[in-house]
Amino acid sequence: MTDLRPGSGTWTPRDRIRTVANLARRLRQVLDSVDEALAEGSVRDELDDLDRRVRAAARLLLVAGSGGGMLDGTLADQLGPLDDESPDASTLAARIAGFADRIPTLVDQAGDTSVTLVGEPEPFDGAALLAYVVEAGEWSLHRLGRLRAEAGDGPPPGLVGRLDGIHVSEGGIPKLPVSAAGIDGSGVAGDRQATRMHHGCPWQAVSLWSADIIDELAAEGHLIGPGAAGENLTLRGLVWRTLRPGVRLGVGPVVLELTAWAEPCQQVADLFVDARSWWIDHDLYPGRARVYARVVRSGPVGVGDEVVIEPELDLVDQPS
Repeated sequence: MTDLRPGSGTWTPRDRIRTVANLARRLRQVLDSVDEALAEGSVRDELDDLDRRVRAAARLLLVAGSGGGMLDGTLADQLGPLDDESPDASTLAARIAGFADRIPTLVDQAGDTSVTLVGEPEPFDGAALLAYVVEAGEWSLHRLGRLRAEAGDGPPPGLVGRLDGIHVSEGGIPKLPVSAAGIDGSGVAGDRQATRMHHGCPWQAVSLWSADIIDELAAEGHLIGPGAAGENLTLRGLVWRTLRPGVRLGVGPVVLELTAWAEPCQQVADLFVDARSWWIDHDLYPGRARVYARVVRSGPVGVGDEVVIEPELDLVDQPS
């Protein structure tokens, strides 16, 4: 199975700050309704590793923010456990969230001041430690998604839908339909964001939504249609409410990994009967939101392409 490390696309300093600021929310989404046995096994081990890395970075940022200096040891020496016994998954996730929430402020306070570890060849400044947290966070979120999928803790692999529409714009909404497009780590060819304040990170390379959910909302009287809310790919035939961040979708030759439910913004408010976009807020109405994805495998897609859940998992034990 292809298992590519996250990070395709271009990371800007703003992308990194926003990525860390969203780490707690994304972690909660990836772990939503996780199988109890899995949460106490491999998932907890992955969270324990992330917990140590985020805490180590926060500790070094505190030193940098206090004027910097030299510390004994290597980065690995900073990754010691906080507890004699590893706590449960929910406790670890909450602790990671607490440290992650502090990282942007600590980076700002550290500025260009660096910390030197006697066992490391290069000093660490705020930018380097921020990049370290982003890499650790993205890798752990990716691994958590893979662990759940490989354990069968999620939607059934092999379930097939279709690509109902492709939408792009030079910025803003609505996005307009095209019959085919290329997709790579930067997103869908011909599409860009008017502002990267809340969009455009590599984990937001592609935005997806369900044609079935759009139909459901339109039947309720909302002025919604394909591309109107800014999704790039409109998919039909999947049970949207079973999906979650961490699931992979094969779209034609392209493989996408879902990363986070998209938060609705006021730019789409006029599409809804009460001029409020909360109808597609995942926290209020689970299973109705758009979802972001990173690109695992690039390639061309066209309207009508098959969409397969977890296309690279072993399907031997699945019903024919």
